[in-house]
Parts: sequence; structure tokens; C-alpha cells
Amino acid sequence: VAGIIHTEDQFGQMIAAGMQAACDDTGAYMYRGCSNLDASKEFELVNTYASMDIDAICASPASQEGSNAVFQQLANQGITVVYVNSAQGLGEATAFLSAQFSSNNEALAATAADYAAEWLVENMPGEKIVVGTMSVKEGSTPIEQR
Repeated sequence: VAGIIHTEDQFGQMIAAGMQAACDDTGAYMYRGCSNLDASKEFELVNTYASMDIDAICASPASQEGSNAVFQQLANQGITVVYVNSAQGLGEATAFLSAQFSSNNEALAATAADYAAEWLVENMPGEKIVVGTMSVKEGSTPIEQR
């Protein structure tokens, strides 16, 4: 199995850890790479892994549309293709995918906010607490948010 993440940040590391855990649970070996959101690097990784006779690839694509062609080639060779943390729909353009998984950013934010509120109240009683937030354009994809 090949696993490609798009960034080496903490979020990307967690995705890679999940991929590795799934491989460990099933006895599969995982080849791991990172595109750093570079489509040419992603293309290079995909071609390298395809030459290694992999059975499946799990990838966080570098581009919402640009990555589809290279991964479609793998699917055409009989390799199972799964996207992780991609907001692409499973329409005609991505019909080659066997599965697709994305995080729920609203649920993640709510969990983080609940934890932060609890921690602040417990550890800063009576102090004025100022909280800053960051938001992204509604409807933007995980890749656009980075």
C-alpha cells in the first residue's frame, strides 16, 4: 500500500499515522511519501509506487482537480485508489475512487473550543480571557484552507 500526504504538518502526520495503523492492523506494508502540495512531486511519487506493484494507494491529493488524472491512471491499472481529506465529490470526475474520507472541520473546531473553554476556566479563574478565532471561506476545500 502506498500513502501520500500533502503536507508534513501535524495534521498530515496524523493522517499518515492513521494510514500506517490501518496497514499494521491488516499486515500490509506501507510506502509513505509527501507531495508538499507540489503536483510534480505527487506525479513522481505515484509513478514510483506504481512501478513497485502496489495493490492500493491512499492519498491526500495535492490538487482538487489536477491530481485526478494521475490517480485515474492507477485505477485503470487495477490499483485501489482512496482519497483522504479531499472535498471532491464522488461524481463523474472521481468515479475511479474506491472511497473518499474527509474530516469534519466543524466537529473538530467544536471539540477544540469545548476543551479550551474548560481548560481556561480551570486554569485561569477570575482572569479576563481573550480568545481569537480564525475562519475560512465557507465552502472552501481542505486544500484551499491550507
